[in-house]
Amino acid sequence: MIFKTYNSDKVAQAFFNGYFFASLFLGFTALYGFVSGAGIFATLYGLLYIVIVALLSLNKTFRGSPFAIPFCFFTFLFLNIPAAFILMEGGNYIHGAGLSSTPFFQSDYRQALPWGFLYLSLCWVAVWFGIVSVNSKRRKINEESFSSIKLVPVLLTGAVVLVMTWIDNQSFAIAQMSGTEYSNTLPSLIFFDNAYLVLAGLLLAFKLNEQKEPVNSQKINLLIFLIFIGFVAVQFMAGSKAAIMTRFILLVLYPLAFFREDPHAQISFPSPKFLIIMAFISLPLFLIALIRRDPDVAFAAMSEFNADVIYDLFSRIFYRFSHGGIDRFLLVFQSFIINTPDPGITIDFINYLAKNTLNLLLPGTPFSDAYAPSSQLFPQVIQYNLGGGDIGRKELIMSLNAQPYTIFGVFIIIFGFTAPVFLYLFTFGFIFIYSKLNDIFLKIIMITFFAGALSSYGIETTIGDSAHMLVSVLLLYFLIKILSRFKLTLPDKDCIPESLPVGK
Repeated sequence: MIFKTYNSDKVAQAFFNGYFFASLFLGFTALYGFVSGAGIFATLYGLLYIVIVALLSLNKTFRGSPFAIPFCFFTFLFLNIPAAFILMEGGNYIHGAGLSSTPFFQSDYRQALPWGFLYLSLCWVAVWFGIVSVNSKRRKINEESFSSIKLVPVLLTGAVVLVMTWIDNQSFAIAQMSGTEYSNTLPSLIFFDNAYLVLAGLLLAFKLNEQKEPVNSQKINLLIFLIFIGFVAVQFMAGSKAAIMTRFILLVLYPLAFFREDPHAQISFPSPKFLIIMAFISLPLFLIALIRRDPDVAFAAMSEFNADVIYDLFSRIFYRFSHGGIDRFLLVFQSFIINTPDPGITIDFINYLAKNTLNLLLPGTPFSDAYAPSSQLFPQVIQYNLGGGDIGRKELIMSLNAQPYTIFGVFIIIFGFTAPVFLYLFTFGFIFIYSKLNDIFLKIIMITFFAGALSSYGIETTIGDSAHMLVSVLLLYFLIKILSRFKLTLPDKDCIPESLPVGK
C-alpha cells in the first residue's frame, strides 16, 4: 500500500529525527559560506542559527506538542534550507528577488546578514520557549468520537468538493486572463477544499482507532490516497508548483500533529518509498508549472540543457523556498531593526490589519480603503509607504502577488526590537488556550491557524481563512454525518468474485 498504518508517536519521532539530521547536514553545507563570499561572521552566525534550531528540537516536551511538527516543517523548508542556500550563494545571492524593488542596496542587506541570523535565532527560540512552557497533555483520545461516520459519505463529499474546486479554479483563471471581476460563490465557500482535506484527514484518523467497530485499515489508506491524488491533480492543473506539499500538509501533517496528544494512536502515513517518489516527482512538477507560467524561458532552457540549466532550475527552487520565509524576514529586519522607521508606519500597519480583518470577517467590505490583503502590500510596507485603497477587486485579481512576512516579521513591524518578548507571550498564551479546550474542531483549526501564522501571508488573511475553515469544517461534517445515516458501504474484496461465469 502507498499509504500505511503506523503508530503516531513512531512517525513523529522519525519526523523529528529526520529534521535534526537534515538540519545538521544543512549546517555542514553552510560552511561553504567561508569561501563563497558570504563573509566570516555571516557564515558563523548562520551556522549557529541552524545548530540551535536543530539541538532544541531534541527537547522531549517540545516534541510532545501538537505545534512542534508544523513549526519544524516550516523551519526546515523556509528557514533552514534557504539559510544554507544564502550562505552557499554568498555574494551572488539576490535579496528581495521577485519584488519590483527593494528600499536598500544589496550591499546593505549583505552587511546586515550576520545580525539577521542572530535576531532570527532569538525570535525562533522565543517561539520554541513559548511551546515548551506549556506541558502538553498526554492522554488517550476518545476514538469513538466519530463512530457514526461512514467512509462512503467522506468519499462522496470529497468528490463534490473536488468538482467545486476545479470549477472555482477555472473561474478564477478566466477572470485573471480577461481582467473581469471575480468573487467566490456560496457553494465554493461552503465546499472549501482546505477545510475538507483537514476534516477528511482527521475523520479517517479517528476511524483507524475505533475499537468498537474497527474499520478495514486498507480501505482507509486507499481512501486517503485517492483523496490525496485527486486534490493534488486539481491543484496542479490550477498552476500550483507546490501541490504535493500543500495537500500533504492539510490531509496528513495536521492530523499527525493533532494526535501528538495520544502517543498510542494509529495514523495513516505515506510509506517511505512513496515519500521518496513524491520528493522526486515534485521536481518535474515544478518544471512543468514553470513552463506553463513562463513558456519562453522554459523552452529556451530545455533547448540547451546543460549543467548551467540544471543549476538554474535548482536555484529557482531554492529561491522559492527562500521567498517563503527567511528572505522576506531579512527584508523586514533591515527596514525595521537595522533602520529605524517613523512610528507612523507601524500605526498605519496595525490600522490596516484591523480594517482588513473586519473586511474578511464581516459581510460586505466595510473598509474599502483596506481591500487588498497586507501580503499584497509587502513592498510598500518595507518602504514605509503603506497604501492599498486604490486596489479594487479587479486590480487585485490581475496583480495578485502575495508575499509572506513570517510571524517574526509581523511582530518586528508591530513591536520593533522587543518582538521576541511578544512572540513568547503570544505563543505561550495561544498554546495555553489550546491545552484547555476539548472541542476537536476548534483544536484542529488552532493548529492550522498557527501553521498559517508562521508564514503570515497576511496575518489578517490567516485569521479570515481560519474562521472560514471552521465554518466550512462544521458544515461539511454535518453533511457527512447526515449522509452516514444511509446504508452506503464500500465493497469488500471478499465480496468480489475471483471469476465470472462464462456467458453471464
